[in-house]
Amino acid sequence: MMADSGSALSGANSGFGIGGAPQRRGLELREGQNGSVNVLGLSMVEVEDLEEALAVLDASMAGRAWGDNGVNATSSRSHAMFQVVVEGWHSGGSPGCQPRLVQSAKLSFVDLAGSEKLQRGSTVQEVTHINLSLSTLGRCISALIDSKRAHVPYRSSKLTRLLQEALQNPMSATVM
Repeated sequence: MMADSGSALSGANSGFGIGGAPQRRGLELREGQNGSVNVLGLSMVEVEDLEEALAVLDASMAGRAWGDNGVNATSSRSHAMFQVVVEGWHSGGSPGCQPRLVQSAKLSFVDLAGSEKLQRGSTVQEVTHINLSLSTLGRCISALIDSKRAHVPYRSSKLTRLLQEALQNPMSATVM
């Protein structure tokens, strides 16, 4: 099992954030040769069991931005994504055989920051980024369910760009 700690958009020590987290630098996205979207500077960690995966999740969430929004004292100020790639390998049955990948699945767990109004402690830029990315996600989902619409605006937001694979693949699993 691989836990992609890099997909926590406000990962520990990363300084990354999306949709309103205070940022030391912006997210830099790169498209891989296989069409997957990667965030520069974030990493994939190989884990053997659920306990190790949860430890990676805890470490990546430690740097997430939180704040009081007037309703919730610990409201998330950023979106977070934690991806888990589960791989099934076959040993070949005989000694000396190279194991081969039989099956692979990616699960994306997404915690979205809530829609925000400008409150004390938040900046105009923070609120704008949160609301813009949520609005873009809504436009992407609307476009996907509208059979007459040919274009889905994945590239309008870093959040939707990162979720593109999960949103367009009916066999993928995303929990939001």
